[in-house]
Amino acid sequence: MSWGQSDTLSYDSIMGYYKSKTNMIEFYQMAGNSDKVSLLTKERNNFIDALDDSYGKGFFYLVLSKTLYDSGNYQSAITNCSKEVDIYRKILGEKHSEYSRALNNLAGYYSYVGNYSEA
Repeated sequence: MSWGQSDTLSYDSIMGYYKSKTNMIEFYQMAGNSDKVSLLTKERNNFIDALDDSYGKGFFYLVLSKTLYDSGNYQSAITNCSKEVDIYRKILGEKHSEYSRALNNLAGYYSYVGNYSEA
């Protein structure tokens, strides 16, 4: 699926789905149901992976990486920001300002965790 004005999946619906699955995962983690956690995590990740690489998907990874970083999940923030960088490189090119911004964010995340060679 691609991202555009005529798409049936809006950014809000994608984030709503993601947040809903995440809340359910957290609930089952607290309840100690690892089978349900595994299933819901797989469903959530498969949904996001099924989206075509697009500006919208890149923006999703931007928001997710910033949220993870702000909550102290630095490695997950790096992983998701890397996905954003890869998408923007592919669809916008290395001279685009969004690619540069994403790359700068990634360097900042690496720097924060002390991985200066990657930064």
